[in-house]
Amino acid sequence: GIYMKFSTPNLENSNPIIESILYDNITMERPSQWPIWIGPAQQADTSDFCHPNPCSLCWPMAPGSKCHVVPSSKYRNITLRNIRINNPQMSAGVILGSHLDTIDDIVFE
Repeated sequence: GIYMKFSTPNLENSNPIIESILYDNITMERPSQWPIWIGPAQQADTSDFCHPNPCSLCWPMAPGSKCHVVPSSKYRNITLRNIRINNPQMSAGVILGSHLDTIDDIVFE
């Protein structure tokens, strides 16, 4: 799959950025998880694997689960070109930002 994720930022890099990325000519056959994920890291770092740090592994399937955008994270100038997803077991993907932590200039060609 195509994954671009931020986890909780550390003090040394308080304004993380992912920019000027090109994914080109990728085919996925029957992906079992999200084929495309652009947003906060969906991870478990405690014994409670549904704890959102920043995004619960249970989100969005489990009622009440949460997925938090990483503060001050930035995605910019992302291009996905000639991407094929055949027979996904879930939706085509997740693109998650917020009104404060936007995803700018994402292009699907």
